Amino acid sequence: DPNETNEIANANSRQNIRKLIKDGLIIRKPVAVHSRARVRKNAIARRKGRHMGHGKRKGTQNARMPT
Repeated sequence: DPNETNEIANANSRQNIRKLIKDGLIIRKPVAVHSRARVRKNAIARRKGRHMGHGKRKGTQNARMPT
C-alpha cells in the first residue's frame, strides 16, 4: 500500500515487523512453481535415444559406460 510506505520504512525491529504482518501490510509471496513437464518430455525422448548424439557427450566413453 503506497500510503503505508513510511510506516514500513520505519519498521526496524522484529516487534515492528510482527505488527506489520499482523496488520496485513507484509504478506508472504506464494512459492514459484517449477513445472517438470518439459523435463519429463525430454526424459521420454532420451529413452528413445534422442539428444544423445556425439555433440551432447561430455565425458569419456569409459565415464559414460564403465567396463
